[in-house]
Amino acid sequence: MAPFSHGTVIADILKPFVSMCSEWMPRRQPVFQQYHFVERPGRDRNAREALRGSPHFAHMVNYCEVCAENSFDPGFPTLPLEHFEPIVESYFDRFNALDSLRLET
Repeated sequence: MAPFSHGTVIADILKPFVSMCSEWMPRRQPVFQQYHFVERPGRDRNAREALRGSPHFAHMVNYCEVCAENSFDPGFPTLPLEHFEPIVESYFDRFNALDSLRLET
């Protein structure tokens, strides 16, 4: 839906529900991913350095290296989405919002 701005779109959706760090990360994730692979000419592998002064910089570097890069490995073991449903439901129950998002069947 937003291949060139997916980080910003996700951050805008999550912003009312998550911490500043958790909103900051997806908003800047595309820039941090460039460090690990740059497929298009003209992209700066070290563009993330402009954000080095942020208190979230080290956390984002760690996230990309330890968590995000695994998603590009087809052999990496994963859990089914059903495993995460109770976690997500529990989180949104705190805001009493999940029920209002469900469609009646």
